[in-house]
Amino acid sequence: MKKKIFHHPRLYLNIFLKDGEIFINYIDNNFSSNGKRLIQVSLLSHTISKNEYMEYLIYENRKQLQKLNNFLKTQKKVLEKYKKVRNYDKVKIIKNSMEILNEFKQEFHDWFKEHE
Repeated sequence: MKKKIFHHPRLYLNIFLKDGEIFINYIDNNFSSNGKRLIQVSLLSHTISKNEYMEYLIYENRKQLQKLNNFLKTQKKVLEKYKKVRNYDKVKIIKNSMEILNEFKQEFHDWFKEHE
């Protein structure tokens, strides 16, 4: 099976200004030792005005949610293939991965309920 490089979707939480630079908080596939997603910070490579912060977050999170949905569809196809060839170890791994991704998808939906 051909492997693709996959960059895990990010759920962008908020944007803030610090020392004249714009930063964004997000969560992705990095977990702490207690199993919680780690909040990470990244410097935005372009400038946006403060009144566009929320619009930017909504736009970017929609793109990331679509990326997550596409990945879940791919995982479902892979799962069916492994079931067909009776590779049950891989089936278990893919199912666990899909559970985590579906939990992450719910975090996106919760974020949209709060911010739209």
